[in-house]
Amino acid sequence: MEEVKALNKGIGLEDVSFAAFEALYDGLNYQLGVVQTERVPRDQKMAAMRNQEYQLVELERVESQNFFLGHVPSLILDETPVENYPVVSVMAYRADPDPSDSSNDQMSVYVDRLYTETIVKSSPKEGEEMCNRRIWRTCDAIHRVLSLNQDLNGSIFGLGTSPTVIISEVFTRSYSDTDDTDWFWQAGRIEYGVSKFSPFQ
Repeated sequence: MEEVKALNKGIGLEDVSFAAFEALYDGLNYQLGVVQTERVPRDQKMAAMRNQEYQLVELERVESQNFFLGHVPSLILDETPVENYPVVSVMAYRADPDPSDSSNDQMSVYVDRLYTETIVKSSPKEGEEMCNRRIWRTCDAIHRVLSLNQDLNGSIFGLGTSPTVIISEVFTRSYSDTDDTDWFWQAGRIEYGVSKFSPFQ
């Protein structure tokens, strides 16, 4: 009980970040598998429309060490190993007073800005389009995990309104310092407004 009570106090940026991190760590790879299976009929239809051979769009699992808490600039450096991707990071760096805050005399009410960022890749053989499909679907899987756990295991009141989602253009980067073969990369960012209540006592 003391842990829950402590979690509800303060601005909550770290608490919200960790709760979302934990939810994604526990559930993202499962949802990636669900999304991958769901999209097979669509991909088969598109392949037939283009008179192409069907190719499975495999959504790569995020390995345990590739989940990060906070912003990690090193993930976009050329020397970061390909094995570090796909990657997911979770952070909350901004809290705004909720419009109802001024009418509360027993607690502060915040809207914490929760961000998830992900980067996926595709090989030269797979091509740019594979990268596009992976980032769309990985973002969908991330959102599914969080929307199925609206209170983040009781740490917040709710995720609030629908998120803002921004997906980058595809960019290229060499495989490694010793192999200049260009691979394809794409990033996605999802922003939630999280309602956070912080009692004075």
